[in-house]
Order: sequence, then structure tokens, then C-alpha cells
Amino acid sequence: MESIFFEGRKNHSQERAQVRTGAPASSDFSGASETDVREEMTEICGWMYSQGLVAATDGNVSYRIDTDRLIITPSGKPKGHLRPRDMLLCDLKGNLIEGSTKPSSEIQMHITCYVARPEMRAVIHAHPPTAVAFTIAGIPLDACVIPEVVTTFGGIPTVPYTTPTTEEVGYGIRDYISKCDVLMLDRHGSVCVAKSLNEAFLLLEKLEHAAHVMWIAYTLGNVQKLSPEEVAKLLRIREKLGIGTRILPCRTEGGETTFRL
Repeated sequence: MESIFFEGRKNHSQERAQVRTGAPASSDFSGASETDVREEMTEICGWMYSQGLVAATDGNVSYRIDTDRLIITPSGKPKGHLRPRDMLLCDLKGNLIEGSTKPSSEIQMHITCYVARPEMRAVIHAHPPTAVAFTIAGIPLDACVIPEVVTTFGGIPTVPYTTPTTEEVGYGIRDYISKCDVLMLDRHGSVCVAKSLNEAFLLLEKLEHAAHVMWIAYTLGNVQKLSPEEVAKLLRIREKLGIGTRILPCRTEGGETTFRL
């Protein structure tokens, strides 16, 4: 399952594999240069825009380059038209270090992620339409339905509504992001954290694909959940494959929820 999840995008852009994969933990910030990071962020934003995961100026992307600095997308600029020089250098208090525009209005949400998960290097906030629609409809995405999603995401939590662009968002996700790598913000969007920009994008891509499959299943009829026994098997496979994402338990057959904070 891990190979299905990661290999496709790696093969698509082998020329940047060194930048996007194997990012060091927070104790070792050697590796990609600021130039490489800015170029990759530009590419990631283009992918998000072309796949409809953001529209116009929606969403934001950041990469933590050392213990107290990050590069982040600017506020108010379409993600599909960004250039490497548009990316801004800030400290982990949200202060602008280098650049001529304002950083994303949701920089505090990114900082919250890096403080809660110091081993992570990349944060992507997007507005995947199908996944967001589920939150608006009040339908959670935490059910154990798709095997590959169970092994990668577990149960995808929906954080209660907070006002976008305010510090409420950072406060709202703090307890969640410490326990999982992917979450939904009610009526707002998604947050994915990873050790590289490529991995964070793959989580986002897989999240929206899973939501789309679930939407089709709901239109066809009853959505059948996996049994607790099948979920246990999948989690053993996950451990064997060494899939390292943090996950929360999902809801199994019969409606019993194992989702807890």
C-alpha cells in the first residue's frame, strides 16, 4: 500500500526527488537550499491549483527551513500564478524577515503545527471541494471504509468551526494536529503536515480522492464500513510496511466509534 501511495508522484518528478523526499527531522536541517524550497513550493501550489484543490487566492503552503524560520506563501495572491521570488521568509513568531508582501493571513495556524510537531517540515492548507462539502453536510470522514485510507489516515477528524484567518484556527487544531497528520476544518478546508512538501501534497491529494469516492458511495446507497477485525489486519500491515503517519482510530462496522481525543 505504501508503494501505491508514494511511488506515482516520485516517478512523475524524479529530477526533484532529493528535495521532496527523505526530509530530515527537526534536529537536522541540512539538505534543500532556500532556492530549492521556493521552487518546489511554487510547483506544489501549481499542482494544487490545477487539480482544483484551491481556487483563486485560497490556501497556503509553508516549509520550515531551520529551528526558527519558515518560508510561506504570500497573502492575497493566486496559488496558480506564484513565482519562487513571491515566497516569504518569516520567523516562528510570524514576523517577516525577507520579502515585500504580507505572509499568509493563516501563518499562525502553520506555526501551531510546527510547535506541536517539531519533526515536521511542511504544512499545506487547502480547500479540497469534496472533503469540505462533507464538513458542510455534517458528514464525518472518520469511518473505516477504504483500506488504503485506514492505513494512511485512520479516522480523519473534523475540527469544530473557527473563524478563518484568525488565531482561533491555530487554537482549534492544536490538540488534533499533535495526534494526526491530516485533518479537516469545519466549513473551511484541510491541513496536512509532513516531513517534506511532496509528502504533504500526497496526503492532500489522497484526502480529496477518498472524499470523492465516499461521495459516490453515498449517492449509490449505504456506505459499508470495515469490521473491527479487518481494521486490525490493516493496522498490522501498516506497521509491517513502516507507514509513519500519525493516525486517529476510525469508526468501524456497526456504527461504534473508536475516535477519541
